[in-house]
Amino acid sequence: RATPYKRMGLLFSDPDRLVALARSAGPVQVVLSGKAHPRDEAGKELIRHVVDVARRLGGEVPVLYVPGHSMELNRLLCSGSDIWLNTPRKPHEASGTSGMKAAVNGVPSLSVLDGWWAEGHVEGVTGCLVPFEPDPVTGFPVHPDEFSRALAARIQHVLNDPAKARSMGEAGRRRVEETFSWRAIAAETIDLYEQLLRTR
Repeated sequence: RATPYKRMGLLFSDPDRLVALARSAGPVQVVLSGKAHPRDEAGKELIRHVVDVARRLGGEVPVLYVPGHSMELNRLLCSGSDIWLNTPRKPHEASGTSGMKAAVNGVPSLSVLDGWWAEGHVEGVTGCLVPFEPDPVTGFPVHPDEFSRALAARIQHVLNDPAKARSMGEAGRRRVEETFSWRAIAAETIDLYEQLLRTR
């Protein structure tokens, strides 16, 4: 979903660093997708901004914005990505199911500690945290240069080490299966009810 709290524009906050990353980490393509609610003018403006930045980047960093969204497109994105980047504004990410689907497909996550990632994250094992201090009003980094440097370093770390990326993807898949599968949720629910019954 294209909406301001998702902060998809953060990746493009430092275009020069993004270009340098693409040059040093090998061929990099950025793929984004999502619809804005018809009444969400800020979401529509966000899409326009991303498309405009993509045009300005030209061929330096290929950026593809896929209009609309569907289950089939989601399946392709979640299974065909090398990195799943998610930078929502805390605490607005209720779950982040697309990131969970990517993890099930063995895609390592780089994300803000919100939604499912608060439980799914094990630093350097299931993926990497994208740390930064958000401005309390705008939600954007207080120190943008530090943020863009840290983000670029984490992306490069994953892209430059395919074996590590595979290991993270496999660990992320196990984490999702152990923590968020219906089997795991049912076991937790049964355990909770049993605890409540014992206290009666």
